[in-house]
Amino acid sequence: MQDEQVMSQGSLTKIGKYEIVATIGESALGIAYQARDPFIGRNVFLKTICAKDFDSDDTTFHFSRLKKEALAAARLNHPGIVTLYEFGEDAGVVFLAMEFVKGRCLQEILAKGERFEVAGAIDLLRQLLEALAYAHDSGVVHRDLNPANIFILQDGRVKVTDFGITKIEATDLTMFGDALGTPYYMSPEIITGHAVDCRTDLFSAGAIFYQLLTGELPFPGRTVHSVMHHILKSEPPPVSALNRQVPAAVERVVSKALAKTAQQRFQNAGEFSVALKKAANLQG
Repeated sequence: MQDEQVMSQGSLTKIGKYEIVATIGESALGIAYQARDPFIGRNVFLKTICAKDFDSDDTTFHFSRLKKEALAAARLNHPGIVTLYEFGEDAGVVFLAMEFVKGRCLQEILAKGERFEVAGAIDLLRQLLEALAYAHDSGVVHRDLNPANIFILQDGRVKVTDFGITKIEATDLTMFGDALGTPYYMSPEIITGHAVDCRTDLFSAGAIFYQLLTGELPFPGRTVHSVMHHILKSEPPPVSALNRQVPAAVERVVSKALAKTAQQRFQNAGEFSVALKKAANLQG
């Protein structure tokens, strides 16, 4: 790659074989792009880390995280999960090339104050649980499930992305006790550094469901510390106190999903989904 491409990710016109179309956003790790695979004419989402922006220890850590995301995502092939096409590196820029999703990010929808009908919230959760069930059966735990990595397509289908802070079972890549993730949706066991399994994703799904039904976070706070304190010590207001349209049976499902201990929650996504269907009087 030419020297000018290494100088600034923001000025890149190409990474690997991918032609940059537009910059989507930036983070502490790198820049996200919409790009195009010129060989097959396919749009992709590129997530990058520029190694020169970190010291050697940081580079090793972030590269490891990105590699873990690639290993996790490469194992998953499900209509409710964003597909990973390629993991690579080009002149100090490490990248993931993923399916380019045309839809709305759930975080953006909620930030605009848009509300979901009860039936719509239930449908979204059912789709989310189907994707989680597949990932968990494949030995992959998301660990950072939150509205920022849930997309709703134009036809109403749900896609989950960013399996980037994962525990890949039966490998030596597990980062035990890493308190990584989005604080508002973190499970108690991630905060306390205890072992994590699929039930941590179910807690996060429960927190998202609570917000969909009420328009409010179950564990608010102005600082990370206060949010974590609420997650560990406080019970959120009953869903019905904020939305009288929510049936009592659905409220009980939310409460179980948000249990402080993993043993008191649903033990897998399938159990969660079945309970939700029964509570909402759904069939199938």
